Amino acid sequence: MKTEDGKSALEGYVQQVNHIAEHELGLTLLYLFKSKNLESYTMLRIIANLLENLEYQELPNFKTLLDLVKINWNAFYSLGTVIGIPEKLNTLRTHTKIVQYFVLFRRHQVSFSEFSNLLKTLRQWYRCYESILEIRQKYPASEYKQLQEFSLRIPGEKIYLNYQKVLTDQNTKYTYIDFG
Repeated sequence: MKTEDGKSALEGYVQQVNHIAEHELGLTLLYLFKSKNLESYTMLRIIANLLENLEYQELPNFKTLLDLVKINWNAFYSLGTVIGIPEKLNTLRTHTKIVQYFVLFRRHQVSFSEFSNLLKTLRQWYRCYESILEIRQKYPASEYKQLQEFSLRIPGEKIYLNYQKVLTDQNTKYTYIDFG
C-alpha cells in the first residue's frame, strides 16, 4: 500500500478478519459469503443490530419478534440462503425462533456458566455428603454416644436439597443430574 489511507484500511480489514477468526462459525460464514460471491454484508449488519438491540431490552413476545423479523425479511431470507437453510424451512417462523434463541442465549450466558459451576461444586460436595450420611447410618445416636456436632445439619445440605427438588421430575422421580 502506498498511501496512509490504504495502509489504515488494510490494517482495519486484517483486524476484522482476526476478530472473525476467533469464532469458527465466523470463518465458516465468511467462506460461505465468498463461495456465493456475495460482496454485501449489509444483511449481517442489519441482523446484528437487531440482535444487539434486543439483548438490552425486555424480550418481546413471539408475535412481536415475528414482526421484527418480517420488517427485516430480505436480510433474514438472504442469510438463510447463504447458510444453507432448506427452502421450506427458510421461513419467518424459523428465523424468529433463531433470533429468540440467540437473544436468550446471550442474555443467560453468564447465569448458565455460574449454574454450571454450582453443579460442578455440588458434585464434588456430594461425595463428602454421602460419606457423612453413611457414617451417620452406621453409627446411629441410639447405639453410640455422639458429639453434639454429629447431629448438626450438614453445611450445603439446604442448597443441595433445593436444587435436587428442582432437578427432579415430580411425577417420575427421575433426577436430571446425577450427583453421584
